[in-house]
Amino acid sequence: MFSGRPVKAEIDLEAFRHNITVVESLVGESELMLVIKADAYGHGLIPMAKATLGKDLAVAVPEELARLLSAGIKNRVWVLEGPFSQACLELSTSTDVVWVIHSLWQLELIKARTSTHQLNICIKLDTGMHRLGFNQNDLVVCLSQVSRMQNINIVSTMSHFSKSESAISPSLESQIMLYEKMLSENNISSFPQSLANSGAILSHCHSHRERVRPGIMLYGDVDPEQCLDQIESTQLKPVMLFKSAIISLQSIPAGEGVGYGSTWIAERDSIIATVAGGYGDGYPRHAPNGTPIAVTLANNEVEIASLVGTVSMDMLSIDVTDIVGVKVGGQVELWGADVSVNEIARLCGTISYELLCGVTARVPRNYL
Repeated sequence: MFSGRPVKAEIDLEAFRHNITVVESLVGESELMLVIKADAYGHGLIPMAKATLGKDLAVAVPEELARLLSAGIKNRVWVLEGPFSQACLELSTSTDVVWVIHSLWQLELIKARTSTHQLNICIKLDTGMHRLGFNQNDLVVCLSQVSRMQNINIVSTMSHFSKSESAISPSLESQIMLYEKMLSENNISSFPQSLANSGAILSHCHSHRERVRPGIMLYGDVDPEQCLDQIESTQLKPVMLFKSAIISLQSIPAGEGVGYGSTWIAERDSIIATVAGGYGDGYPRHAPNGTPIAVTLANNEVEIASLVGTVSMDMLSIDVTDIVGVKVGGQVELWGADVSVNEIARLCGTISYELLCGVTARVPRNYL
């Protein structure tokens, strides 16, 4: 049985460290920049940072950097969206921070600062993602301004791929060519480079350069339809086990509906298990009927049940009619080792990143 509400996100730190080792085996001499933005993809910013064995970290925004500093994290931290204000830049005085600079207005912030502390920056180039980064004209202006600034240390250049998961990607090759052209024309090819995210780490080894930026693969998930061969050889392990338990069993006759709107109607006499956990915990409300959920029986055997009816805020229902031995208190895996979060995401028409990041704050994280 259980005490307290049984919904938990179980985080396997050993699996996380294993995945770091897998990345290292794939990238040779390239250094790692471990992406732990968005609360480490829902796994918990500070615990995951402490498990990174001192490697470089990447966050998206200064608020995440501030949390790392408050927790005493000593790793070098790259801030991928760069500074938003003078107050952001003051965080640089207390740790080894790299600000990714992508726009001319950020250079104005740097020029206006009064501190003489050396500032580490990475210059981001827009090579086709068209989200953040200097275009060819603005890069000339950027470098001209930086050359006249005091206490500025350029530690790297960077760009981001718009499509890297497929083994054949003409757009990725075009981005690399433009990146190298921009570096060469502006005489900055000698600076360390960073291009490869998880997809490129797996599928495009020529993009690895001096530093790679693994994100989703650290947490054990990449799209198997796009990187099947590489996944089989690297053996990434899922880090999050999103689990709960059965809190009710109902016998319903054929013709009865389940849940709000009766979106599922029993075609036979059925046994329906209610599981603690719903969209208020981060399980997707739009998960369709038939979505797999793993049920662990008393003998530790695992059976796959099907979601039925609309997911509620705090509960969901599964059809366990054909599973012998189901009991109240039986453990249920919403995603993890037996049910891939990527499969749930596919059925819901989204990506695993959204589901992992969406596990809500009311769900306790237990760290193994």
